[in-house]
Amino acid sequence: MYHPEWLGLLEGRMAKSAVAQIVRSVTRRAADINLLCSMVLDAHTDPHQAKRAAWVLTHLSPPDKQEHVAPFRDALIDRALSPDLPFRPGLLLTVVYALPEPREPRMDLLDYCLAHIADTRMHDSCRAMFIKLAARKCRLYPELAAELHAVLDLLPPGQPPSVECAKRKAFTPNAKPIEKKGEVT
Repeated sequence: MYHPEWLGLLEGRMAKSAVAQIVRSVTRRAADINLLCSMVLDAHTDPHQAKRAAWVLTHLSPPDKQEHVAPFRDALIDRALSPDLPFRPGLLLTVVYALPEPREPRMDLLDYCLAHIADTRMHDSCRAMFIKLAARKCRLYPELAAELHAVLDLLPPGQPPSVECAKRKAFTPNAKPIEKKGEVT
């Protein structure tokens, strides 16, 4: 098996400087980025290493994400929706959010996001990411936008700041779909 020099950094506690070091090492290196993605997706990877590998993926440059991580998009979504994910799904969904939206959106992801926005057992950052992903997917479809508004309106007052901020930004009047590589996301 391929063992790059940075692999040992994923074994212990990891500071942001270690993340930056790994990112510098893997930049524009398909084999290394594929290894990180494989570590995240493999259920047999040590849970802490998988989490650290996912954290590194969130810090990759947009070109590296689009070129090397985008092919893993569906697998990352499947892993994030998996009930046996050993860390918060928001970490993987942050990676997914940074990728271009495909022509055919994953409705199971939208359903998952809508179902867990109000779930207080989920971490606040995850719930905020659910709102961001749902808003992106619903923005172009009035029926789905209405459903998201209904879910957000049911949230009781006094939500954590991250959830309140995501809720406020979900449908700002000046919000426009983001275009990436000729696709609307």
